[in-house]
Amino acid sequence: MERWISVSSEWRRLVVVFLAMISIVLTSPLIRADELEKGFKQPPHSAGIRAFWWWLNGNVTKEAITRDLEEMKAKGFTDY
Repeated sequence: MERWISVSSEWRRLVVVFLAMISIVLTSPLIRADELEKGFKQPPHSAGIRAFWWWLNGNVTKEAITRDLEEMKAKGFTDY
C-alpha cells in the first residue's frame, strides 16, 4: 500500500508538470513568418552592436577618447 501512494504522488507531480508545460506552450504568442522576416531585416534597437570600453591602468588621453568615440559613431555604436 505504501508503494502505491508513492507512485501515485509521483504520477500526480508528473501530470502537473506536463499540464504546466502545455499551458505555457499554448499561451505563448505565436510569431508569424512575415513578422520574423521583418525582425531580421530591421532588427530592434536593443539588438544593436555593443562594446565593453575600458582603459588599462588609466592610460588614456583626450585625443584617444575622441578618436575612439568618433570611430564608434562611424561604425554604428549608439547610446543605450
